[in-house]
Amino acid sequence: MKFPGVGDRIRQRLHTLGYWKDGHADVSRFCRDHGYLTQSMYGWINNTIPNYSNLLKLAKDLRTNPAWLLLGEGDDPPERSFRMKMEGAWVVPMIIKVCRDIWQVID
Repeated sequence: MKFPGVGDRIRQRLHTLGYWKDGHADVSRFCRDHGYLTQSMYGWINNTIPNYSNLLKLAKDLRTNPAWLLLGEGDDPPERSFRMKMEGAWVVPMIIKVCRDIWQVID
């Protein structure tokens, strides 16, 4: 399933975090550093929605929160509150509430 804007937000975070080379996202290096398959990452950059566990991991590795990554909701980037939100118990229910219809389609 395609979800507009996801790829732009991923590219933005890659650029901010220094995963940038010759004017493009350095996907290979990011994938090596964080254990992703490059073909999965390119799919997400092309606006395919990561599955639930990959969304949580990707948000953590990009130092943002899942809602911003998926929907663009909240501060850009929400790094200051990231640690508290990711460690808090409300992350999973919040994602499910915000994205309930999307998850049903994916699963």
